[in-house]
Amino acid sequence: MMRSLFLLFGLLWPLCALAIRAPESQLAPTKYLDISSQQAIMAEHLWQLREEQQRLTPEQVLAYYRSGLMQTAGEGVPAFGIGSSPVWLLLPLINPGTGDSTRVLQLGVPWTDEIQLWQLGPDQDQEFVLGDSFPGRPYRERLPTLTLTLAPGETLLMLRAESKDPLVLPLTLMPPEVQRQSNSFYQYSYGFFYGAISILMGYNLMLYVGMRSRSYLLYSLFLLSFLFTNLSYTGHGMLWLWPSGPHWQQWLNPLLMTLFCTMGLLFALRFLQIGKLRPGLRLIVLGLLGVIWLMQLLALAFDSRTLSLILAFDLVLFFSLLMPLLGAISLASGNYTARLFLLASLSSMVGCAITGLAVRGIIPFNQFTFRIAEIGVLIDMILLALALAEKFRIAERQRLAAEQQARIDPLTGLINRRAFDEQIRPWVAQGHKCHLGPALLMLDIDRFKTINDTLGHALGDKVLTDIATCIKQSLRSQDICGRWGGEEFVILLPETGLHAAETIAERIRTNIAALNIGGESADLSVSASVGLCVDTGCRTPVESLIRHADQLMYLAKQDGGNRVYCDHKDMAVTA
Repeated sequence: MMRSLFLLFGLLWPLCALAIRAPESQLAPTKYLDISSQQAIMAEHLWQLREEQQRLTPEQVLAYYRSGLMQTAGEGVPAFGIGSSPVWLLLPLINPGTGDSTRVLQLGVPWTDEIQLWQLGPDQDQEFVLGDSFPGRPYRERLPTLTLTLAPGETLLMLRAESKDPLVLPLTLMPPEVQRQSNSFYQYSYGFFYGAISILMGYNLMLYVGMRSRSYLLYSLFLLSFLFTNLSYTGHGMLWLWPSGPHWQQWLNPLLMTLFCTMGLLFALRFLQIGKLRPGLRLIVLGLLGVIWLMQLLALAFDSRTLSLILAFDLVLFFSLLMPLLGAISLASGNYTARLFLLASLSSMVGCAITGLAVRGIIPFNQFTFRIAEIGVLIDMILLALALAEKFRIAERQRLAAEQQARIDPLTGLINRRAFDEQIRPWVAQGHKCHLGPALLMLDIDRFKTINDTLGHALGDKVLTDIATCIKQSLRSQDICGRWGGEEFVILLPETGLHAAETIAERIRTNIAALNIGGESADLSVSASVGLCVDTGCRTPVESLIRHADQLMYLAKQDGGNRVYCDHKDMAVTA
């Protein structure tokens, strides 16, 4: 029985829930907004009316409202898109207190062309005018703001908004102290944001000055264009930079958005090397940007701000899709640094797309959807900075590897003649400070040409590599050994006296003579002739040491090889 009841309850519960919730959706909006309990004014508190053909007067709109011919604004923030006809909003308020209350009415976007507000109260009626269409008006707030005094009882606010920009009306009614706290929060958040962008921009400009890489310059211009774009559409530009230029405020939003996308795409083409990977795609992107700018200039010439805004917002959406595509193409072609670019562009794509859709009224508008572009672009720019740093590290590693490769003999793995000269100079420069001077050995493989001519160059190469390994194993950690050229090797023994140098030279000769190098028919025995010169006075130029050791080496070869000559004395018994 109980199981049957639970089953019946489970089947009927969704219907019960619908029955309980259904009247809620059919309820008329609250007639009056209690100013003591609300801050954000959502669309459900508002009545709206569009001017379709002719301009309406406040009396006509009030008559529509009292006759019940106006409709509620729906849910969320009122958003009407680009090029909307003028909109009237009515907000009935009630002050339940016994005295006057001060409230701040604020519009959450700064770009509305014209805002007219009528306050119809029990004591008096007032009219206010705001917006970008009034030249010379000083801007004390970055957002349109009015301080209202509301008498006890009922007050009706009538607002008419007109703009060629996206008509979005996020209204807030709050006490002055709440407005000050809100402004303080936004000041700190924007200060952090602008500071981070400025630091990244300055750092990359310094890298460009130092390295002359155009990628750093384009990235800095990309940051600068976004900084000015943000200053424009958040109202900071009007507040700080062009307070008496409302005409510029109206046009800068679409033009700076277009500039931001242009600099981003130019940076992407350069950084991702699209010109090398997909030259045709690069030409298509550049051609598209040229067409967009041409149309923007035509819109400016014919004063068609609606066309300019549509072009800008469409370019932002196109930019958000194209940047990840360019990153994916570069990554698929083997550009390792493109993976960070791809992550960065995806972050920017999501943020810019959400903000663009919210401003155009396609998705709900709120502070999150409005400012998420800033978060996405900030993440984007940090990741792009990391990508540039990684690209710099890769280039630096490649440069060091190339330099190292240029210093190493590819066959034996020993340093070459140039690198040997660089490494011994510090020892020679401070030789006068040492108690013992350096010793220098010149070594030549005996009858090496015969080995090459009769047994082949492959075996000759093996002889060189085996002897190079034998020499390295016979030396101390501080000794410097290099391939001088052909079958000759040079060795510097720092701070080594005559007796110790003779011992090391003899050990090298003996170890080489003991080598058995496998050939095609039988093991091959090799030997070497060594010339040793010791600078006992610590003042002999290194060139003289090399020349003298070379002479001694040739004397050892002339006397049959497989011996060490030091100051014309035979230090070994011929094997």
